[in-house]
Amino acid sequence: MNLQPGCRFAIAPHFHLAADGSRRLLVGAGVEEVKGCFFPLHSWRPPTIDELAVLLRTSEGPTPPEELETSVCLFRLPGHLRTDWNRHQSLP
Repeated sequence: MNLQPGCRFAIAPHFHLAADGSRRLLVGAGVEEVKGCFFPLHSWRPPTIDELAVLLRTSEGPTPPEELETSVCLFRLPGHLRTDWNRHQSLP
């Protein structure tokens, strides 16, 4: 399967996050169609170097606004928000 250019992943502005795509991203082997619906195949693998170039923004420096509009922006929630979220989810 060859990845086609599309939305890239980028770190959201003003967030500090290590973008180790080779450890954080997996690429599927394709999809199967069942009654007009598409389902991912169960085979997932780390992306190759060439695939990472398609998936991730590799330029240094801030991401230009026009590129952010077509990117999936990643960010990390602060620890206290994650803790509060988990506590809230476990309440009856």
